[in-house]
Amino acid sequence: MFLILQHRYLRFWLLWLIILVIAAVSLLLYQRTHWQTSIKKTDRQQSVADFVIHAFQGLAYDQDGTLQYEIFADKLTQYPNAQTQLIKPTIVTYEKSARVWHISADTGSINKSPQLITLESNVLLRGVDNITLPVLSTEYLQLFPEQDLVITDHLVQINQASGKMQSSGLTGKIRSRELTLERAVSGHYDLPPKKKSSSTSG
Repeated sequence: MFLILQHRYLRFWLLWLIILVIAAVSLLLYQRTHWQTSIKKTDRQQSVADFVIHAFQGLAYDQDGTLQYEIFADKLTQYPNAQTQLIKPTIVTYEKSARVWHISADTGSINKSPQLITLESNVLLRGVDNITLPVLSTEYLQLFPEQDLVITDHLVQINQASGKMQSSGLTGKIRSRELTLERAVSGHYDLPPKKKSSSTSG
């Protein structure tokens, strides 16, 4: 009689153990499916744009109401995560209502906090009207308008009237026109043409 009862209790506990294992596996499968669904939903929400503007043009002012820069783009796409994507962006900086620098690239993005404009692929920075300003070309450039700062850790080519230079990495101040070449700096300077001496006959 004791053996029969013990056998029944064993079957009872085995049955409960099987039920618990099935419940645990079902819960894990549900959580995994729910997690994957949440990831897909988040990715889908981030990939759907809030709005798209073609032939975009905008103006940016500082706290004093002074015009900082003008920005153009063939296409502007705003996403829910506050990321702004640009196609063929062009930025024109101003000093005392005068245009100074013209910066262009194939693509770009804008972050609001901190204010940062990132430009990529065929980035070109040159003077608008002043031909004596150097021309910078690189594949990646970060512009911090509020800090008057440009930064890159990529190769930079610098062309100016006196010659050509290149550097791996650069930090620059837009208004003061100060450039700091970071490393692997090389280049050459063109000697100015010699003035022809005029000979006089006696």
